[in-house]
Amino acid sequence: DLVVSIGGWGGLGLGLFQMFAWAAFPASWTLAAGGALVGLVTDWAALKILFSPVEPRRFFGLKVHGLFLRRQAEVSRDFGAFVASELVAPRHLWAALLAGPRRSNVADRIADALAAELPADVGADL
Repeated sequence: DLVVSIGGWGGLGLGLFQMFAWAAFPASWTLAAGGALVGLVTDWAALKILFSPVEPRRFFGLKVHGLFLRRQAEVSRDFGAFVASELVAPRHLWAALLAGPRRSNVADRIADALAAELPADVGADL
């Protein structure tokens, strides 16, 4: 909520600045320069809010710590659970191996591995 509030008010201020700059200098480059400036400032501010300070500090009795860093353990746990259940879940891996673009390569490797492990006369009567 804090990041959204700061982004909203900061964006309003930067947008008003850009509006007045364009009114004073109505050249097309002022809009592009203003957009670049707004993007630079908002990205910088978001990174500072999320990741600074790295270690918790006290200012005027308030504990200040980067928002992401404060919740890093929780975010890491949730992200790890998401990756395990959605990206590298066995069902996805098997689907990619058996139906993906390299399925013939997988079948050849399985056949080669089985041929190396099984006796030569297995399946001779078939």
